[in-house]
Amino acid sequence: MARTLTGTVSSDKRDKTITVNATSRETHPIYRKQFTVTRKYSAHDEKNTAHIGDKVIIVEHRPFSKTKTWNLVKIIEKSKGKIELKEDIVTQVVSPQTAKEKSGDEEPAKTTPSRTVRSHDEDLATKPVTTGLRSVSEKESSSKAATKKETKK
Repeated sequence: MARTLTGTVSSDKRDKTITVNATSRETHPIYRKQFTVTRKYSAHDEKNTAHIGDKVIIVEHRPFSKTKTWNLVKIIEKSKGKIELKEDIVTQVVSPQTAKEKSGDEEPAKTTPSRTVRSHDEDLATKPVTTGLRSVSEKESSSKAATKKETKK
């Protein structure tokens, strides 16, 4: 009798072919720890009846192609479907200020930032620059470089 597997359809984009993820528990031969293994199988679906998320039974079969050696036997459970939002809901983000402006209020809400934001350059000016084993601030290092140039001339 041929081998049978139960799995979930992960792709149905190809014509008359589905990709099935079959999960199994295996035990490590030395450490005796159990772990989960998920394998992908390409299966033949003659009538294109299975869709993503369906739970199916596939059976081993003579090769249909180079990678497809399984055949769809039965769909155990249809998927519940997926929720898709409309594009205008996803792309439309309305802040409270623009909502008040659209509603006709003359005065937009005044907000003050809760913290001050410093630029990256300010952080670099205050932090010491480390070179080698000792720490030297930017001002000291630039003045030392200027004195070296003067002494060379």
